[in-house]
Amino acid sequence: MVMAHPALDMDLSALFGGGCRARLGRLESAYDESHLHEAELSVIVRAVSKRRREFSMGRLLARELLAEWGIAGFTLLPDEDRCPIWPKGIIGSVSHCETLCGVVVASSDSVRSVGLDVESDTALEGKLVERICLPEELEGLAPQERASQAKILFSIKEAVYKCQFPLSRTFLGFHDVCVELEDDGFRARIREEKAAALASPEIRGRFARHAGHVFSAARLDH
Repeated sequence: MVMAHPALDMDLSALFGGGCRARLGRLESAYDESHLHEAELSVIVRAVSKRRREFSMGRLLARELLAEWGIAGFTLLPDEDRCPIWPKGIIGSVSHCETLCGVVVASSDSVRSVGLDVESDTALEGKLVERICLPEELEGLAPQERASQAKILFSIKEAVYKCQFPLSRTFLGFHDVCVELEDDGFRARIREEKAAALASPEIRGRFARHAGHVFSAARLDH
Protein backbone atom coordinates (compact mmCIF):
# COMPACT_ATOMS: atom_id res chain seq x y z
CA MET A 1 0.00 0.00 0.00
CA VAL A 2 1.37 3.41 -1.00
CA MET A 3 0.87 5.96 1.77
CA ALA A 4 -0.12 9.49 0.84
CA HIS A 5 2.34 12.20 1.79
CA PRO A 6 0.79 14.33 4.60
CA ALA A 7 1.66 17.53 2.74
CA LEU A 8 -0.56 16.53 -0.18
CA ASP A 9 -3.67 17.66 1.67
CA MET A 10 -2.35 21.22 1.44
CA ASP A 11 -4.80 23.36 -0.59
CA LEU A 12 -2.20 24.96 -2.80
CA SER A 13 -4.79 26.53 -5.12
CA ALA A 14 -6.29 28.46 -2.20
CA LEU A 15 -2.86 29.85 -1.37
CA PHE A 16 -2.75 31.55 -4.78
CA GLY A 17 -6.38 32.65 -4.83
CA GLY A 18 -9.04 32.84 -7.51
CA GLY A 19 -8.12 32.07 -11.10
CA CYS A 20 -5.20 29.78 -10.19
CA ARG A 21 -5.11 26.00 -10.00
CA ALA A 22 -2.27 24.18 -8.28
CA ARG A 23 -1.34 20.61 -7.42
CA LEU A 24 1.30 18.69 -5.47
CA GLY A 25 2.89 15.32 -6.17
CA ARG A 26 5.36 13.03 -4.41
CA LEU A 27 8.74 12.81 -6.11
CA GLU A 28 9.26 9.24 -4.96
CA SER A 29 6.36 8.21 -7.20
CA ALA A 30 7.83 9.85 -10.32
CA TYR A 31 9.95 6.99 -11.66
CA ASP A 32 7.50 6.30 -14.51
CA GLU A 33 8.47 8.47 -17.47
CA SER A 34 6.05 6.88 -19.94
CA HIS A 35 3.90 10.02 -20.00
CA LEU A 36 6.78 12.20 -21.23
CA HIS A 37 6.90 13.17 -24.88
CA GLU A 38 10.00 12.47 -26.96
CA ALA A 39 11.05 16.13 -26.94
CA GLU A 40 10.70 16.24 -23.15
CA LEU A 41 12.78 13.10 -22.70
CA SER A 42 15.53 14.69 -24.79
CA VAL A 43 15.79 17.48 -22.20
CA ILE A 44 16.74 15.03 -19.42
CA VAL A 45 18.61 12.43 -21.44
CA ARG A 46 21.85 13.07 -19.51
CA ALA A 47 20.24 14.10 -16.20
CA VAL A 48 20.76 12.27 -12.91
CA SER A 49 17.90 10.27 -11.38
CA LYS A 50 16.80 13.04 -8.99
CA ARG A 51 16.53 15.60 -11.77
CA ARG A 52 14.62 13.14 -13.97
CA ARG A 53 12.05 12.57 -11.20
CA GLU A 54 11.61 16.32 -10.67
CA PHE A 55 11.13 16.93 -14.38
CA SER A 56 8.79 13.97 -14.83
CA MET A 57 6.50 14.86 -11.93
CA GLY A 58 6.40 18.53 -12.94
CA ARG A 59 5.23 17.60 -16.44
CA LEU A 60 2.69 15.10 -15.13
CA LEU A 61 1.13 17.66 -12.76
CA ALA A 62 1.20 20.36 -15.43
CA ARG A 63 -0.64 18.14 -17.92
CA GLU A 64 -3.28 17.26 -15.34
CA LEU A 65 -3.89 20.95 -14.64
CA LEU A 66 -3.85 21.97 -18.30
CA ALA A 67 -6.41 19.29 -19.05
CA GLU A 68 -8.80 21.18 -16.76
CA TRP A 69 -8.55 24.04 -19.29
CA GLY A 70 -9.21 21.65 -22.15
CA ILE A 71 -5.56 21.54 -23.22
CA ALA A 72 -4.55 17.92 -23.84
CA GLY A 73 -1.16 16.38 -24.56
CA PHE A 74 0.83 19.62 -24.46
CA THR A 75 4.62 19.24 -24.64
CA LEU A 76 6.07 21.44 -21.90
CA LEU A 77 9.62 22.38 -22.82
CA PRO A 78 12.02 24.87 -21.20
CA ASP A 79 13.27 27.98 -22.95
CA GLU A 80 16.87 29.21 -23.02
CA ASP A 81 16.50 30.45 -19.42
CA ARG A 82 15.00 27.11 -18.30
CA CYS A 83 11.55 28.64 -17.86
CA PRO A 84 8.67 26.40 -18.97
CA ILE A 85 7.10 27.44 -22.27
CA TRP A 86 3.40 27.31 -21.42
CA PRO A 87 0.58 27.10 -23.97
CA LYS A 88 -0.72 30.36 -25.37
CA GLY A 89 -2.98 32.05 -22.84
CA ILE A 90 -1.54 30.16 -19.86
CA ILE A 91 1.07 31.16 -17.29
CA GLY A 92 2.51 28.92 -14.60
CA SER A 93 5.29 27.97 -12.22
CA VAL A 94 6.95 24.72 -11.11
CA SER A 95 8.82 24.03 -7.86
CA HIS A 96 10.25 21.03 -6.05
CA CYS A 97 12.12 20.10 -2.89
CA GLU A 98 13.53 16.79 -1.70
CA THR A 99 10.14 15.07 -1.46
CA LEU A 100 7.50 17.13 -3.28
CA CYS A 101 6.86 18.81 -6.61
CA GLY A 102 4.27 21.54 -7.07
CA VAL A 103 2.79 23.22 -10.14
CA VAL A 104 0.47 26.21 -10.48
CA VAL A 105 -1.21 27.43 -13.67
CA ALA A 106 -3.55 30.30 -14.48
CA SER A 107 -5.09 32.07 -17.43
CA SER A 108 -2.96 34.97 -18.64
CA ASP A 109 -6.18 36.91 -19.21
CA SER A 110 -6.73 37.23 -15.45
CA VAL A 111 -3.27 36.75 -13.92
CA ARG A 112 -0.10 38.40 -15.15
CA SER A 113 2.42 36.09 -13.49
CA VAL A 114 2.77 33.55 -10.66
CA GLY A 115 5.68 32.14 -8.69
CA LEU A 116 5.63 28.99 -6.57
CA ASP A 117 8.19 27.72 -4.09
CA VAL A 118 8.11 24.50 -2.05
CA GLU A 119 10.74 23.88 0.63
CA SER A 120 11.40 21.43 3.44
CA ASP A 121 10.73 23.28 6.69
CA THR A 122 14.22 23.05 8.16
CA ALA A 123 16.06 25.99 9.69
CA LEU A 124 18.80 27.60 7.63
CA GLU A 125 22.40 27.39 8.74
CA GLY A 126 23.54 30.52 10.56
CA LYS A 127 26.04 31.52 7.88
CA LEU A 128 23.24 31.62 5.28
CA VAL A 129 20.88 33.84 7.25
CA GLU A 130 22.71 37.12 6.58
CA ARG A 131 23.30 36.14 2.96
CA ILE A 132 19.57 35.74 2.40
CA CYS A 133 17.95 38.20 4.80
CA LEU A 134 18.15 41.96 5.17
CA PRO A 135 18.62 43.34 8.72
CA GLU A 136 15.15 44.90 8.71
CA GLU A 137 13.56 41.54 7.84
CA LEU A 138 14.85 39.99 11.07
CA GLU A 139 14.56 43.02 13.30
CA GLY A 140 13.33 42.24 16.80
CA LEU A 141 13.69 38.46 16.53
CA ALA A 142 15.47 36.44 19.18
CA PRO A 143 18.59 34.57 17.96
CA GLN A 144 16.81 31.20 18.07
CA GLU A 145 13.99 32.57 15.89
CA ARG A 146 16.20 33.95 13.15
CA ALA A 147 17.03 30.69 11.37
CA SER A 148 13.40 29.56 11.30
CA GLN A 149 12.16 32.93 10.04
CA ALA A 150 14.94 33.02 7.48
CA LYS A 151 13.64 29.82 5.87
CA ILE A 152 10.26 31.46 5.31
CA LEU A 153 11.93 34.53 3.84
CA PHE A 154 14.11 32.34 1.61
CA SER A 155 11.04 30.55 0.25
CA ILE A 156 9.15 33.80 -0.34
CA LYS A 157 12.09 35.35 -2.17
CA GLU A 158 12.35 32.27 -4.39
CA ALA A 159 8.64 32.54 -5.25
CA VAL A 160 8.96 36.29 -5.92
CA TYR A 161 11.95 35.65 -8.19
CA LYS A 162 9.98 33.09 -10.21
CA CYS A 163 7.05 35.51 -10.47
CA GLN A 164 9.06 38.44 -11.79
CA PHE A 165 11.58 36.63 -14.00
CA PRO A 166 9.32 35.75 -16.96
CA LEU A 167 8.43 39.45 -17.19
CA SER A 168 11.82 41.05 -16.59
CA ARG A 169 14.33 38.30 -17.47
CA THR A 170 16.42 39.85 -14.72
CA PHE A 171 18.55 38.07 -12.12
CA LEU A 172 17.82 39.10 -8.53
CA GLY A 173 20.04 38.57 -5.53
CA PHE A 174 18.41 37.84 -2.18
CA HIS A 175 19.03 41.41 -1.02
CA ASP A 176 17.30 42.78 -4.12
CA VAL A 177 13.99 41.75 -2.51
CA CYS A 178 12.77 43.12 0.83
CA VAL A 179 9.95 41.12 2.41
CA GLU A 180 7.41 42.31 4.95
CA LEU A 181 5.35 39.51 6.52
CA GLU A 182 1.64 40.09 7.15
CA ASP A 183 0.07 37.18 9.10
CA ASP A 184 -0.01 34.42 6.44
CA GLY A 185 0.70 36.91 3.65
CA PHE A 186 3.63 39.00 2.49
CA ARG A 187 4.55 42.12 0.58
CA ALA A 188 7.84 42.03 -1.31
CA ARG A 189 9.51 45.18 -2.60
CA ILE A 190 11.80 44.78 -5.62
CA ARG A 191 14.91 46.91 -5.21
CA GLU A 192 16.49 46.10 -8.57
CA GLU A 193 15.47 48.89 -10.96
CA LYS A 194 15.05 46.91 -14.19
CA ALA A 195 13.00 44.17 -12.54
CA ALA A 196 10.86 46.72 -10.73
CA ALA A 197 10.17 48.56 -13.98
CA LEU A 198 9.48 45.53 -16.19
CA ALA A 199 7.69 43.32 -13.66
CA SER A 200 6.50 45.34 -10.65
CA PRO A 201 8.05 47.30 -7.78
CA GLU A 202 5.93 45.24 -5.40
CA ILE A 203 4.69 41.65 -5.41
CA ARG A 204 2.24 40.24 -2.89
CA GLY A 205 1.39 36.71 -1.95
CA ARG A 206 0.81 34.18 0.81
CA PHE A 207 2.81 31.48 2.55
CA ALA A 208 2.01 28.46 4.70
CA ARG A 209 3.85 26.00 6.91
CA HIS A 210 2.30 22.54 6.65
CA ALA A 211 3.40 18.95 7.28
CA GLY A 212 7.10 19.79 7.49
CA HIS A 213 7.14 22.05 4.45
CA VAL A 214 7.01 25.75 3.58
CA PHE A 215 4.84 26.82 0.64
CA SER A 216 5.09 30.30 -0.88
CA ALA A 217 2.78 31.72 -3.53
CA ALA A 218 3.58 34.98 -5.33
CA ARG A 219 1.10 36.52 -7.73
CA LEU A 220 0.84 39.56 -10.02
CA ASP A 221 -2.52 40.55 -11.43
CA HIS A 222 -3.10 42.84 -14.42
